[in-house]
Amino acid sequence: MAIKSVLDKKTAQIDEWGAWFDRCANKLSIGTRERWNYVNQNPKQWKESLKGAKFNKNYVDQLITIIEKRESQRLKITKLRTIIEKILNFTPSGDKGKDLLALQSFKRDLERLPKGIIKLFGELLLAKEVENKAVMKKVMERMIHWEFRVIPFYGIDLPLSERTWSSIDKLLVEASTVLGDPILIRAFATRVFQFIEPTKLPQFNSKTDTNWTLNELRKLAESPWYSIRYPAFIFNQLNGRVSQTEIASVVEALAKRLTPEKWNINDLWIFSDWLPNNDQLRSKVVAAVKNISKKDELYLRELLIRLSENVVLRKELEKNGVIESKALFKLKRDFYLRLLNDGAQVEYALYQLIAIGDEDRDYLWWLVFNPFLNQESLN
Repeated sequence: MAIKSVLDKKTAQIDEWGAWFDRCANKLSIGTRERWNYVNQNPKQWKESLKGAKFNKNYVDQLITIIEKRESQRLKITKLRTIIEKILNFTPSGDKGKDLLALQSFKRDLERLPKGIIKLFGELLLAKEVENKAVMKKVMERMIHWEFRVIPFYGIDLPLSERTWSSIDKLLVEASTVLGDPILIRAFATRVFQFIEPTKLPQFNSKTDTNWTLNELRKLAESPWYSIRYPAFIFNQLNGRVSQTEIASVVEALAKRLTPEKWNINDLWIFSDWLPNNDQLRSKVVAAVKNISKKDELYLRELLIRLSENVVLRKELEKNGVIESKALFKLKRDFYLRLLNDGAQVEYALYQLIAIGDEDRDYLWWLVFNPFLNQESLN
């Protein structure tokens, strides 16, 4: 009797919920009700279902374009995952000729991958297998230049297998053992664990110390060798741990040792967080930022917008024709709409559009038509 009573109560609650939902649904717009319906559908049914939707033809065509772009991105990621997992799980066969052919094939495959952490690991593996320490160092240094805000553009958006994560863990341990530069390895590991959970790479995590003391960092900043190689890394590790006066002093010293125009272009993000008061140094920063404007890489395009958030720097950039003379809102909206319509960094683009107050409900279709949420569609 007690069980029957509970079941009867649950049935009544379900009926009440259903009635409440129906009442609410009647007050929702057609678009909102349709979006709710598509979320629960199999992606393969979306296009067919749109034929019976209460939308005009132009609107339906726009939605089909979104579906096709999202599906194209899914297929691309699925294909790239197959390529990178094959590369990262490579094991020498003992036949040097056969292995060399495999590595040459992997090198061609890597060229098809977009710039990012996964591609970098693949390049590191190839360099390690042919025992090219110089290239191994260059690959590691490339990541050291990256700030955490590269994640939407360079981050790992491929669902890698446990076997592949284990292979990456082993690769990083072996690569760090081969190279005789503990500062390089520690700086590289520090960056790796800004992008990847340490639990994914347990061996590499246990073998590397990423906790820098202030004394160690101050020595790096004074080092004639490391200070010109990793200026942004040093700034990143010191920022928030020392006074702004000390940060200003450190960055000015770094910029005097090597003019910002000669810095790695991925180190220039420093000046989106800190800008020198010194007019002469500031002019060098503007000259360095001009190099970013010549690139069409998405992360660097966004960095240029972030640099424009500083009113003083923005005036200089506009005066020198580095950025267009238009409202910051317009600069951001144009960039993130382009990002959204490309269909690659959808969630990030939506987040940024909402952050600037652009809350067009039609953007929600990009989330509705997400084939990645349907696990069957990934197989």
